[in-house]
Amino acid sequence: MEQQIVKQARMKIDHLLNQAKAITPNREVALALTNLQRGGMWLGLVLAALGASNPYPESTDPTSAKIEERADQAKDSPDMFEGMPTENRTQSVKWLRLNIQNLVDHLKMKVNYNSELLVALQALQESKMWFGQELNNIRIQEESKATG
Repeated sequence: MEQQIVKQARMKIDHLLNQAKAITPNREVALALTNLQRGGMWLGLVLAALGASNPYPESTDPTSAKIEERADQAKDSPDMFEGMPTENRTQSVKWLRLNIQNLVDHLKMKVNYNSELLVALQALQESKMWFGQELNNIRIQEESKATG
C-alpha cells in the first residue's frame, strides 16, 4: 500500500515538473523545479526503505552499456492528472503551490516516517516556497507596470 502511494506521488511530481515547463524560467522557478526533482528522488529512497526492488539494477555496473528508463513517470498513468491553468502566470504558480501542498499533506497522512521521507517532504516544501518567491516577483512586476 505505502509503496503504491509513494509511486503515485513520484508520478505526480513528474507531472508537476512537466506542467511547470510552460512557465518562463527564472532563478526562482529553476530552484522550485530542482526541489521538486529532489523530492522525487528522495521518494525513490523511501521506496527502497519500504522494500521495493531497485528499478535501476545496472546503474552502477560500469561494464553494462544499458541505461534504464526513469521509473514512475507521469506518462505511466496520464489519466490521474489534471492540467495546470495557463491563463496567466499567477494562476499557474498558485496551482503548482496548491498541488505540492496537497502532495505533502497526502504523504504525511499515508506514509510512515523515515529519514528519507523527511528529506523528501522538506524538498517539496522548499519547492513550494520558491514558487512563493515567484509570486512575489509577479507582484513586484505588476506593481511596477501600474506605477511605471
